[in-house]
Amino acid sequence: MFFKSRLALFLILLIATCGCSQNITASYIKVNQKHEDTTHHSYSIEVIDPFDKEEQEFTIKIKNENTWNLIEEGETYFASYKHGDLNNGASLSQIKQVSDPKQNVSK
Repeated sequence: MFFKSRLALFLILLIATCGCSQNITASYIKVNQKHEDTTHHSYSIEVIDPFDKEEQEFTIKIKNENTWNLIEEGETYFASYKHGDLNNGASLSQIKQVSDPKQNVSK
């Protein structure tokens, strides 16, 4: 009986951790648009990775209004962000503006 209860607990924890997996990605991003929802105090940016061949646009949510205010449309940044499936968006961890991303990439 003790073994069955421990096995059940293990399976529940395994399913919970597998279903909630998050990736952390660091890449260059180019900001296409900024969005602000003043009703819910939420902020986001629509971005692409300029070095990705597919140039898939995705959304990054930003928790801090001050950070959102410093980000400019059309600029390129180096950022790290947490995500599961990028189609569901991501959450910003860190961001840094770069002058010319092609100068900062090792070949």
